[in-house]
Formats: sequence, C-alpha cells, structure tokens
Amino acid sequence: MKKTIALIVGLAVLGAGLLPAQNLLDNEDYRRAVDLQRMAEEAYNDGEYDQAAEYSAEAEEYFERSVETAMRLREGYRAENYRSRNERRLTRARDRDFHNLFPDEFDEAQDLYDEGREYLDADEYADSIELFRDSIAKLDDIDALYAEKDVLPRYYTVRLIPERRDSFWRIAEYEFVYDDPWEWPRLYERNKDILRDPDNPDLIHPGQRFEIPEREGEVREGEWDPDD
Repeated sequence: MKKTIALIVGLAVLGAGLLPAQNLLDNEDYRRAVDLQRMAEEAYNDGEYDQAAEYSAEAEEYFERSVETAMRLREGYRAENYRSRNERRLTRARDRDFHNLFPDEFDEAQDLYDEGREYLDADEYADSIELFRDSIAKLDDIDALYAEKDVLPRYYTVRLIPERRDSFWRIAEYEFVYDDPWEWPRLYERNKDILRDPDNPDLIHPGQRFEIPEREGEVREGEWDPDD
C-alpha cells in the first residue's frame, strides 16, 4: 500500500514538471488525482486499507491521464510558440518588401505558414510545428538571397554644385540612382509633393531629400553618402 501511494506521488511530481503550476490546476484529471491521493492517505491512516487501495488505484489512473493531457498541452504551447515566431518573421519580411523582391520564395513561406495554421487549429501539433519550421527555414533562405544583392541608397539629398547643378535629369543619371537620365520622371512623381512648386520639376533646391523609388529587382536602403 505504501508503495502504491509512493508511485502516485511520483506521478504527481512528473506531471508538475511538465507544465507551470497554473496549467496543472487547469487540468481536471490532475486535480481529481490529487483529491484521490489525499483520500487514499486519509483512509490508510484511518486503517481503512481496502478503501485506501481503491482510492490509490483510481488516483493512479487519473495521474496517468493527467500526464498525457499535460504533455499534449505542452506540445500545443510549443506549436503556438513556433506559430508566433513564424508570424513575426513573415511580418518582418513583408516590411522589408521581400514579397516583391522574392515573390516566389515569399509565397512558399506564406503557404507553409498557412498550412501550419490549419494543422494547429485542428490540434495536430507535431505537423504544425514541422510546417512552421519549414516556413522559417524558407525565410532564412530569403535573408541569404537578400544579403547577396547589392544594396543601393533609398534617399538622396540635393547638393549645391555650381559647375553642375542638381536636377531630376542629372540625379537620375547618377550610377547609384538609375544610371539613366531618362528615368527622371520616376523621381519627380515620387517627390513632387515636397517641391516648392509641385508643377515645376525644374525647380529643386539644395537640402531637399528625395526618395529614390525602387525598380524591379532593386534593393534600396538608407541615405547616399557622398564621402563613401
């Protein structure tokens, strides 16, 4: 009898190690097992050995069920953690315009995430974790592709150059901009709202900060530094 009660105590310790205390309190099987364990100990101390044995056997069953429930809940928390990580990575990738720079790879990562959500909603935790991990791996691949690209400046500040005054035509001609003066309307359309006379593309002033729109396949970040 003492061995049986000791076994139940051991199961209780195992269950407690699987999840935080609050989650065990939310485990109905665990709570019932604790009550039965207490009842078995009280019956044993009162000399009601047959009743104590019955309580002990029933408590053991509930503890085993509670451990199974706890392990499943833990797997659910793991799956939710991977989902959250995956979602943050997708948001960051979208913020960095990866869905336009690497549309095929990004769509694959998004599809894996969406499928993982479906499995998570169906409580298929192991499959959902695998899909979330595959999606994160695909986003790692996109990061590597991005690192291989040449990063061009996104912003250019108009300079005072007496011998060759800045204009949209000449700015577009810079190699680090478009290396093509005929692309000047692209610059003008993006930045005309900050001109003193938005209808006059010829009137720009030193110190004005222009954004350089990306063309397909380009990666642009940060300011152009004339000292680089």
